Amino acid sequence: MRIRTAGVSVATVLLLLSALAAPAQASEEKLISTDPSTGTPSGYAAIEVEKAYLEDLAQDQTPAEIDAILNSGENFVSLFDPETGETTAAYIEPESIFTQAITPRGPGCASTDACATTTTPSYYGWYGTGTLAVNVANTAKVYAGNKLTGFAFSSGSAIALPAGSTAVLVSASTLTKVGR
Repeated sequence: MRIRTAGVSVATVLLLLSALAAPAQASEEKLISTDPSTGTPSGYAAIEVEKAYLEDLAQDQTPAEIDAILNSGENFVSLFDPETGETTAAYIEPESIFTQAITPRGPGCASTDACATTTTPSYYGWYGTGTLAVNVANTAKVYAGNKLTGFAFSSGSAIALPAGSTAVLVSASTLTKVGR
């Protein structure tokens, strides 16, 4: 029995990335974009890359191999057909995909981001999980976004906010660390 992990061929990735790099018309259903910090596909584009890999895998993966992956107790990615209820391919997702990384968004914040507002006001947003050392002077308010988030300040104090919560600071302070 073969149990595969993610191992997309270089040629497949380059072909898909070159197709995605070509000018594309965005629609509400298909938003093609890349992460500006890494140049890798994000949003719908990332889903299409993953789907292409799974469709390729489905060509030679047996139902027994798929069942073994689905019942392995490991994190997996599968290709599922909602019309037939059939899973046609699957692979065990390598743990390295789950690395923690908080990424700055800016300027501005999305509603799901951890966010700091300064006295000017300027908005500093972060998404993802992990911890990140920052230096945001004159922070007046912090917002947790969609995750439990901790904020540390230059005074040595820190606050943990449940998802969706906001703290208005009594006096402006320098934000030094974000953790989610």
